[in-house]
Amino acid sequence: MEAGKFGGVALTGDAPSAMLAILEELNWPYSIDRFARCMPHFPVQFELIEIRGCLAQLGFVSQTRLLSLDEVSVQILPALVQVGESLSVLRLASTGLIVAIDPKTGAERAFKRNSRCQIVSFSAQAVDDKVSASRQPWLATTLRRFTPEILVLLGLTAVINTMVLIVSYSVMSIYDKVIPAAAYDTLAAIMFGVALASGFELSFRMLKARLIGRVTGRLEYLLSTAIFSKLISLPIQMITNTPVGDQIGRLRQFETVRDLFAGPFVAVGLEVPFVILFTIGLFIIAGPLGFVPLVLMICYGIVGAFLVGPLRRQNQIAAQKRRAHYQTALETVSNLRLIRSLGCEESWLKQLSAKAAESAKAKRRAGMTQRLLTTLSGAGVPVAGTATVVIGAYEVMAAEMTVGMLIGAMIIIWRVLAPIQQLFLMLSRYAEMAQMMAQIDGMMRLPSSTQVDKGLVKRSFSGQISFDRASFRYQGAPQGTLQGLSFTIRPGMFVAVKGHSGSGKSSLLRLILDLYQPQVGSVQIDGVNVRQIPSENLRAAIGYVPQNPMIFHGTIAQNLRLSAPAASDDKLRCICGEVGLLPAIDSLPRGMDTLLDHARQETLPGGFRQALAIAQALLRESSILLLDEPTKTLDYDLEDALLACLQRRRGTTTIVMVSHRPSHIRLADRVLCLDRGQVTSFDPPTGTGQVAA
Repeated sequence: MEAGKFGGVALTGDAPSAMLAILEELNWPYSIDRFARCMPHFPVQFELIEIRGCLAQLGFVSQTRLLSLDEVSVQILPALVQVGESLSVLRLASTGLIVAIDPKTGAERAFKRNSRCQIVSFSAQAVDDKVSASRQPWLATTLRRFTPEILVLLGLTAVINTMVLIVSYSVMSIYDKVIPAAAYDTLAAIMFGVALASGFELSFRMLKARLIGRVTGRLEYLLSTAIFSKLISLPIQMITNTPVGDQIGRLRQFETVRDLFAGPFVAVGLEVPFVILFTIGLFIIAGPLGFVPLVLMICYGIVGAFLVGPLRRQNQIAAQKRRAHYQTALETVSNLRLIRSLGCEESWLKQLSAKAAESAKAKRRAGMTQRLLTTLSGAGVPVAGTATVVIGAYEVMAAEMTVGMLIGAMIIIWRVLAPIQQLFLMLSRYAEMAQMMAQIDGMMRLPSSTQVDKGLVKRSFSGQISFDRASFRYQGAPQGTLQGLSFTIRPGMFVAVKGHSGSGKSSLLRLILDLYQPQVGSVQIDGVNVRQIPSENLRAAIGYVPQNPMIFHGTIAQNLRLSAPAASDDKLRCICGEVGLLPAIDSLPRGMDTLLDHARQETLPGGFRQALAIAQALLRESSILLLDEPTKTLDYDLEDALLACLQRRRGTTTIVMVSHRPSHIRLADRVLCLDRGQVTSFDPPTGTGQVAA
């Protein structure tokens, strides 16, 4: 970070140095693993918003203030100040003044002390705050973080509406006083005032739009980060039992909550209090003209009572059909090679076309109702405007109001009618938004697989693994996958697991990892139930190579550091050389910095993926190593390199390897045989009949 790079990616600007300076000011206990895990995986930029996000992951809260240097107090330090593209760290100088420091050089920066600018302060979140926040609705708690910005937006809206009143009163004065008196000087003065008010209104509108944009971006980041953070912490059964298409569709629906600030919701919400005030003002200034917006609201309410309910149901049906179509399309793209090899393109296309037709039909029905709602709302405003003119004309002819009062009332009435129309158009969305917000709060209240008793924290493990009458069955499965397993693997033991397909070999490894939990019995490491071990410690103690390893978008070095963020470049090369992968990496154009995007991954041999996963597991230097058929795609050279790695770790690392190859089984200290989820033997490979205690 100090060199302006992270994970091989160049980070420009003051932000990297500023973040390190803030962590130093906060006396954060140094942990390169935690620091690396809070950083974006593949950052395209690193600015103030990324600093706030990373520090939030480390348990610090940030708050934005609009202050000058003279107004900054020591209590809000440490803090950052942003002016243009530059970031400065605020510190207390020996003179007793708060000064802006260049985070790269440590030199004081010239700064106008009386000019206000954006200042972001950081502090540690108290435990009581975390507990109270966890008991409250997550979305409401998140929105309360923006209370200062919301108050500023309300203030800006009040100023903008005050400018409208000034313009309305000025027009009324021109018609009632200036024109009859032919007062040209007064007219010039009024026009100057109107121009000044219009200029202020324009500047405040621009400031309001900028603030809404900043709040929207911050809210989008917090929402997406929190949802994905919660998603990856949920018990694995809750995720794997739902189709991928449905999960993606639901996540895309969650994004609609951003419309609270990004769409017209925030505009209407800010204008509603002033609509009420303007309506009261109409009654005071123009008498019966105040009934016009009230009648319009009543008419909109009647129309909404008949149309909003059906529209909501049609939107729900359309969303269901769209998810079904998306799921089929995703399945088609994922299995395109298989579909072509089986020659079933025509039948698959018919299925996809039927889903697309159902989705389009449901969308058309919802669209027709929405267009009817839009048409009626569009007709209501001009009718209300015409009614205002007609009623006002009668009042003028009856000498109950002046022409100036009528013109001024018309300016105000148009200001009132526009938010009412928008409010009516969004009636169909309010129920959807409320339901979506309730779903988000419900999701955030779900128990996480990582929410365990932190009292039993073990930083290191000897590697003993024990199963005590453990039984496990996948949800919806007719019978148990594992049934009454009881055995103990001593520290440093090399155990080979074999059995027929479907006997539960992979499930056994997943229970050790605590990816799944047994319904009966327990799995223990060093005598401690794995469910009582914090996930961070458990994962650090276990290296795992799955049957079908995945490669993530990023460089080779970044993929390797997913398991060991603190690993140096030399360490990466050493491990890759040990597993026999280094020659293949060095043959690539950029070596360790080669980007493994989708196109590159398609050209990689299966052995490269498998060897990369083995290197990831070995980088952890953990006391337990789990391998699920690690050699099925390896060539002879890579397989020999793997077996040599395992031999070097024999006695110091507990190794559990699923394999059927006799050459692998002969290397093991014990062979665990599974049949239909039960242990049939746990003997040395020579078959002496000895059973481990």
